[in-house]
Amino acid sequence: MTRTALVLGAGMVGVSCALALQKRGIAVTLIDRKEPGRETSYGNAGVLASSSIVPLNTPSLFPKIAGYLGNRHPALNLSWTRAFTRPGWLLRFLWEARPSQAAARIAALQALTASTVERHRALMNEAGVAHRLRETGTLKLWRTEAGHEAARAEH
Repeated sequence: MTRTALVLGAGMVGVSCALALQKRGIAVTLIDRKEPGRETSYGNAGVLASSSIVPLNTPSLFPKIAGYLGNRHPALNLSWTRAFTRPGWLLRFLWEARPSQAAARIAALQALTASTVERHRALMNEAGVAHRLRETGTLKLWRTEAGHEAARAEH
């Protein structure tokens, strides 16, 4: 009897899961509503960044929280209505932003992502595309000085 699995999402995580299952002899069906890599994985442009392990709810969130309420910011969208009608979620989110909690989450995420480049390199070697891996860092560009200032204000 052949074991089968269904993987939802053809981004980097979904494809990696599908490959790992196939290596274990499991027949995999990979489903996505768009072309592979066109959703979440598209937005990160293939960047493997250890800086991405810092969660949003850290102590640096506290001075910015009012700006997120009612804002359509891609990082965090909070509505005043939800904040007052369902305060439990927001209070828990803020409680988890304490330095001790943030440090524990960052350490856990760091442990999960420590071998990211090594694992990607192995997958890319198997696919014959290892020449596409660059380990030279990143360059951030803004179209305007105002865009740069806005980005700096968020961090």
